[in-house]
Amino acid sequence: MYRSVRNIPKQLLENLYVKEKWTLRDIADYIGCSVDTIVRRMQMYKIARRETRKDINRATLVNLYEVSHTSIEALARRFNVSTATISNRLHEYGLLCTHDHSIHSVEPDRIKKAYESGNSTTRIAHMMGLSRWKVLHILHHMGVNIRGGRRKVMPIDEMSYLYSYHGLSTKGYRYCLSTAS
Repeated sequence: MYRSVRNIPKQLLENLYVKEKWTLRDIADYIGCSVDTIVRRMQMYKIARRETRKDINRATLVNLYEVSHTSIEALARRFNVSTATISNRLHEYGLLCTHDHSIHSVEPDRIKKAYESGNSTTRIAHMMGLSRWKVLHILHHMGVNIRGGRRKVMPIDEMSYLYSYHGLSTKGYRYCLSTAS
């Protein structure tokens, strides 16, 4: 749980983010707040965000994936990015294939059936070699109601009291306007 953060000096943010090139997550952990708080303060101070797209050499990626048969996980570790980033680049280059290098096909009905039988979107993504966001996108377009996460629902007045008077974080909670949950 994060402590209440009222003031993050502009100079500190500029030093850590711009000069030292810390990530937003590292800054948030260091200060003891959420990444969202850091982003809001940066917007308030008009500190420009760095380009988030990592430059991955296409020829190197193609060679490692197609010729050397390097796994997506190994490529992600090598380029210091997520597996979703590697999958997206392979897709951009027209190369996203399953591990046996056959053409990757998405089966929306199979995804829907797996989700409705209780599997999480993360589990389905892993089973089918997709990103979690692709699974969510498919389910959304099929009209499937997405189950809520681990967040708890609390009345807004109670959340406001806990945040204002006790400095407790509101992270992980959904708000409801009524006083009954």
